[in-house]
Amino acid sequence: MISLRVKSYIACFLCFCLTMLVGCGETSINEQEAYEKALAFQQANEHSSAIIEFKNVMKVNPSRNDVKMQLADSYIYIGMYPFAEKELTKVLAQESSPEIKLKLAKVLLMLNDASRLKEVLANRQDWPVALEVDALAVLSQADLLTNQPDLALAELKQAKALNLVTAELLFASALQALAVDDEEEALKNIDLALAKEPNLVKAMVIKGQVLMQQQRFEPALALFNQAATMQYANPELLMNPARVYVLNNQLDLAHQQLDKLLKIIPEHIEANYFKAFLQLQAKNYEQALVSAEKVLKVDNEHIASHFISAASAYSLEQYEKAFSHATKVTYAYPGYTEGLKLKAAIQFKLGDELAATETLSALNASDFNQQDIGLLKAAGQTQLLNDDFALSQQLFEQAAQLAQDDQSLTMLMTQTAFLQPDIDKGIEQLEIIKQKIPEQEEVEIALIVSYLKKGDFNEVLQRAKALQTRLPKQGVGLVLQGIAYVLNRQLDLAEQAFLAAREIEPSNLGTLQNLAAIALQQKNYEQAEQYYLDTLAIDKTDLSSLLQLYLLAKRKGEVEQGLVYLKQALQYHPDSMAANLPMIEYFYFNNQPQQALVLANNMLEKHPQPTPEQAKILFYSGVVLQYYKQWEAAKSRLESFVDRYPASYLGHFHLATVYAMSNDLPAARSELDKAIQANSFYPPIAMLDIRLLLSQGEFVKTRQAIQGYREKFPNTAVVDEMQARLELAQGNFNESINWYQKALAESETNYLTVQLANAHWSAGQADQAIQVLTDWLSKYDSDVLSRRVLADYQMVAGQDQQAIDNLVKLSSLLKPDAHIENNLAWLYQKQGKADLALGHAETAHDLAPDNAGIMDTLAVILLQKGDGIAAERLLTRAVQFSPDDPDIQYHLAQAMIKNGKKEAAKEVLEKLISNHQDFPALTESKALLLSLS
Repeated sequence: MISLRVKSYIACFLCFCLTMLVGCGETSINEQEAYEKALAFQQANEHSSAIIEFKNVMKVNPSRNDVKMQLADSYIYIGMYPFAEKELTKVLAQESSPEIKLKLAKVLLMLNDASRLKEVLANRQDWPVALEVDALAVLSQADLLTNQPDLALAELKQAKALNLVTAELLFASALQALAVDDEEEALKNIDLALAKEPNLVKAMVIKGQVLMQQQRFEPALALFNQAATMQYANPELLMNPARVYVLNNQLDLAHQQLDKLLKIIPEHIEANYFKAFLQLQAKNYEQALVSAEKVLKVDNEHIASHFISAASAYSLEQYEKAFSHATKVTYAYPGYTEGLKLKAAIQFKLGDELAATETLSALNASDFNQQDIGLLKAAGQTQLLNDDFALSQQLFEQAAQLAQDDQSLTMLMTQTAFLQPDIDKGIEQLEIIKQKIPEQEEVEIALIVSYLKKGDFNEVLQRAKALQTRLPKQGVGLVLQGIAYVLNRQLDLAEQAFLAAREIEPSNLGTLQNLAAIALQQKNYEQAEQYYLDTLAIDKTDLSSLLQLYLLAKRKGEVEQGLVYLKQALQYHPDSMAANLPMIEYFYFNNQPQQALVLANNMLEKHPQPTPEQAKILFYSGVVLQYYKQWEAAKSRLESFVDRYPASYLGHFHLATVYAMSNDLPAARSELDKAIQANSFYPPIAMLDIRLLLSQGEFVKTRQAIQGYREKFPNTAVVDEMQARLELAQGNFNESINWYQKALAESETNYLTVQLANAHWSAGQADQAIQVLTDWLSKYDSDVLSRRVLADYQMVAGQDQQAIDNLVKLSSLLKPDAHIENNLAWLYQKQGKADLALGHAETAHDLAPDNAGIMDTLAVILLQKGDGIAAERLLTRAVQFSPDDPDIQYHLAQAMIKNGKKEAAKEVLEKLISNHQDFPALTESKALLLSLS
């Protein structure tokens, strides 16, 4: 089988030239003179000039195949194989000879076009022996390129059987030797080939490759430079010296060589890859990423460049981009050790520790080295957080083998053993660690605490006293004794132990906080407060003490002093959930929704991970968002909350409220049922049940729900209002009026007053409706809502002047209002006060220029004042905003008639009559249409 290395050798001489030489544009060319010049240039190896002269000859006499052949020779010499192929193909099309076919086949070999090469060499009957040998040698090389080693060997043997040695045969033999890793035989054949044909560039290149692999850099570089000099039009050959420079650690020269090539071919894949590789090694990560992405822009499957991109982006802290590239590497090569390590490191940075640990699990212990200690630590800590203590311990031990002097790993193993849920097993592991490092008191402390967890207080006290004896200048043994006494409910002994520890280490915050905790259990709040103040005297930023002092002040009713502590906690710990949550609660329960929402949003952005504190913030902010009618945002937060706390009746209640306000009644009903199931004795839940049933037209169930509410809870104006709404919905007007009056007697509000007036109006009692609102406004003159409704009722009832008086009053209470101005315009127009009407109509139109109804009002007034053109323009625009309004269409027809557009008016009226059979002015419309006919 052909080795992979042979393919890289062969690829080196499959060069592709992009340079084009153009002949001079002479006006008059002497064919013979140009031909002689070309031959002279060719013999002197000045092939660029030869090419120009040969092309000049062909301009005069394009049929000369001998010139095309010689032109092809010059193209071949300087490495312009595509152009040589073009000329030889033209010649072959006109005359077929073994020489032409063989020369074309050799060019096709360099262009890696094996299939066409075989077509060209398919029929070789009666070929001269020398040409047949070369043909078989070329075919053998082509088959090696296409990974057909057996066929290549057979062709090579066939060529050798002809007993004629040529340079092409020797070169093919060299490639065959490389296929079986026989470099010595390969070099021998290459040298023989070069002896026969000194300008055989591909032989120079392959010999240079072999020498480079043998680290014989100087002769390899000489051969590569010689080849590049000969085929100066083939920029691909510039890569070979660059490879030598890289392997020989001559990095500056490598960069210079690569820059030469990239100047000619900016998108060259291998050159850009080498640049990226060198830049990564030099820790020039930005440039390495740029170079690697140039490769990927051309070939997105270049996995090595994906690895460089991933490593560079990782170093630049562009972790999302790094992960994308690393994923492509591990997908293409699932077992690639460095790719898996890099991907795991990126996953740790992205916070996906479990995925990172899973990635590392694909590696063997032997795959890790000292550079991977950090990865093993991180993976072990992840498993520790995930409660996989066995794997965590295994990872830490593996890291410890690579870094035996790293005390942090000892402590991590101690922590793992300590956190082991099987306490006895954890104690056993800690005892083993203690035997290895008996001087580490942290291990003994972990053992004592493990016995605390086990509940073996005698063992704890014995070990703690022994520890205190060994460390008399530290209070740790006394503290552990105190904790044991606390857990055994011996608070007096615990206090004595902690006080003794404080004598030794008066600045130990933990000791002070333990003493404060004992004082709290003994309900000695003043003493607890003093201990917390002592703690702050040592560390004014201590969060736990500040929060406890806030709670103690709140307990005493000293809210302002408590807020001082809470604000200090926020000042020193602005991003702490523990500090922000009580402040959010304070704002929430003290009717400061905006402040609560600002803090809540900030915390949710900074702490997206689910915790009990975060869930509370979701709830509070979800409720506050209802206040601002941000239903979707409220829904999202409350849904997240009830997902975590499905038993929370308040969560389901507020979520049901949001659904109801979003008009998603089925979802509201579903959530409310959950709330009722969790707590049916919460009045707001029962009231929301009534509201939902009424909204859904479930009148019988609504009545039952109201009755149930009255049986469970005290009667209130709210339930009386619900009863009134139910009666009104069922047409029981008198009962509705009575219930609204009862509700008003209990809670005098403008909302209930308007509802009572509406009940009278619905019952056909217009005068009573107007009187209810008039009486209310006699007491509450500035009530805008009631006055608006009263003015509307008066307009409908034909009490135009009273309506005008109320609208004028409203305009004095409010900012300019388009609705008020429009109504005043209509009323003044009805009274024949055209100028007043026009002024108010224009004001309304200025305030709401796109309101179709307001445009209609102004147009009617203008029409009555004789301005048909302005009226028609307004009405035409009004129709665009409200195309189905028959009043606007009727008025438009009137304006068109005024302006002499009878046919257009007729069309409008016909459409109006056809589409609006219930139009109040249908008779007038028909009469107007008839007058036009």
